[in-house]
Amino acid sequence: MGFLENQISSFHHNLRYMFKDKKLTKGLGIIPEQYNKMGIEATMKGSYKKAIDKFKKSIKLNPTYSEALLNLGFISMLTGENEEAEQFFIRVLQINPDDKTAKNYLAIAKEGLKHIEDTPELRRTKHFQTASYSIRGGKLKVFLKDAEQALALVTEFLEEEFERTIFIEINPKFDFPITEFSDRPVHRKISLTSASHAGLVHEITHAVFFCNNRFLAEGLATFMQYRFSKDRKWPFPDLKLEESLLKFRDDLVPLDELIVETTDHLEIYNPGQLNSLTTRIAYAEAASFVELLIGKYGVDKFKALCMKLDKIKIPSCQAEGIKEVYNEPLKAIEKEWLKTLYDHIKDN
Repeated sequence: MGFLENQISSFHHNLRYMFKDKKLTKGLGIIPEQYNKMGIEATMKGSYKKAIDKFKKSIKLNPTYSEALLNLGFISMLTGENEEAEQFFIRVLQINPDDKTAKNYLAIAKEGLKHIEDTPELRRTKHFQTASYSIRGGKLKVFLKDAEQALALVTEFLEEEFERTIFIEINPKFDFPITEFSDRPVHRKISLTSASHAGLVHEITHAVFFCNNRFLAEGLATFMQYRFSKDRKWPFPDLKLEESLLKFRDDLVPLDELIVETTDHLEIYNPGQLNSLTTRIAYAEAASFVELLIGKYGVDKFKALCMKLDKIKIPSCQAEGIKEVYNEPLKAIEKEWLKTLYDHIKDN
């Protein structure tokens, strides 16, 4: 692992106020969760001393409240107290030996802070914190500026508000880019193989708007990538979206085979096979189809479709969700989509 100090900075990602116990502590007018919330609010304002005080009050009321213990561990790492952080993470694991977050950060705390080559201000903006194995100094600052601009474009287009912080790690050794959603929902982490602007826009889109249906999720992210990125190296270098589909029109995958893919049912959209021609064509198809849906019916209806399919869950029934939202079967919309592609041939 590299630039572990940046992973500490992702502390903010892991904070969330969650009422797990509504019962007031006996003899007190405040419950541990409320102190935990106060600690989170203080942390977000940079008032670490006040935050530590609130988290400690929380675990004084409930010594087994793992959420507050984790937060104390995170903030201890943030202030450089790694040994103290270790003890808090160990206590969490004594309560729940399977807590993945505690295991991860315990390992980081034990290894200590390394590779401090940039000031924290250089690696941090309003919505992003980053660790990079491949870019430094001024280039890293430019990258973060690009990230903020990309986030603004994506959120404006999708009409979404975004108040979280995204932790970005850039490492050429990664097999493929990926966006992670922690079980603590304010956490967003993007792992990139390079400082590609296209990959940045793609993964930011995932971080801003989650859709369980992979066809629509990857279609939206790839469409946004084509719409807003400065470079378009993937899935087809130097080709516009329509051009790539027309070039491989004999290899197009029927949409009814793509629509069935969900986060629990991955075949073509499996990240492990991003280099395969079929997968690259499928991403381009999805992007073009999403472009049609949003262009003709609007962003709100597209988001309604994603929410509808999230509820359906069953892969084989995903196409029915399209019919319910758009009042047309998938085959009819696919026919219209293909017509737009062939019209493009005539126009060019």
